Amino acid sequence: RFSIIIPVYNRVAFLPRLFASLTALTYRPLQIILIDDGSVDGSLDCCRNFQAQPHTDGLHITVLNGGHKGAAEGDYLYFFDSDDEMSPDFFRDVEQALASAPSADLVCARVRLYFPDGTTRVRDSLFSASPSHQIISAMLSTQSMVIRKSFFQACGGWDETLARWNDWELGTRLLLRSPKVVWLERVYHKIHQHEASITGRSFSLSSSDLKKSIEAVLKDTETANLSCEELRKTHKALALKATLLAAAIRRDNDPMTAQAMRRWAVSRLFPSASLADRLILYAAFRYASAGGR
Repeated sequence: RFSIIIPVYNRVAFLPRLFASLTALTYRPLQIILIDDGSVDGSLDCCRNFQAQPHTDGLHITVLNGGHKGAAEGDYLYFFDSDDEMSPDFFRDVEQALASAPSADLVCARVRLYFPDGTTRVRDSLFSASPSHQIISAMLSTQSMVIRKSFFQACGGWDETLARWNDWELGTRLLLRSPKVVWLERVYHKIHQHEASITGRSFSLSSSDLKKSIEAVLKDTETANLSCEELRKTHKALALKATLLAAAIRRDNDPMTAQAMRRWAVSRLFPSASLADRLILYAAFRYASAGGR
């Protein structure tokens, strides 16, 4: 029923805790697909060793060196990161949710972020199926959604041309198709934030990649079947997202790139912005530049 797909690239130091969490999963059967993408630190051998170990019945582990299309056998797909830890009863709760809502396209959950200084926080969520809410809050991340495979395929799968925020783009594109969404009430997993993770990169250094992802979402909204009012809402949300990104770039001490991003947020993403809209975006930029969340 479920296929867990985990890309691996140079994560040998983190794989033991991932594997321990997978072994502790209480729901069976599960297909686990580990996809190594050219690791040079022994990650592939570590995955193969995990595959060769005796496991509790019902864990079916596949290790691939490269592409994965067609490998997933489950009706639902779940993508997870190789440096994080999964909650043992997550799929039990997902199965219970699907028993109550068998037509669900997405089963979504909040996750807990763990930081190097020992602090934690729950990733923000609006418990919403609104594309505009996803654009602003990025509530649907890789680990936040279990996706019906047929729905995932109908929506085009991952955009492999995006280097950053590809799960944000995917989550928005899925919601633009008006799926049936079920939210779990609990908070799950240990999502570790560290320097080796993609999320630790500078906003300033990644600005071109992030801008490309925003452009992809803009295209998603314009090809979706939205009313004029909904299209304007999504464009306004995109302008706010880009404005908040500009503020993050400003905090990276790159004022020129920040100002260019802020101007682009209106001229490209929200050209119909009224004077009131522009004042709100400017206030958001000043607030976020000063460190406001």
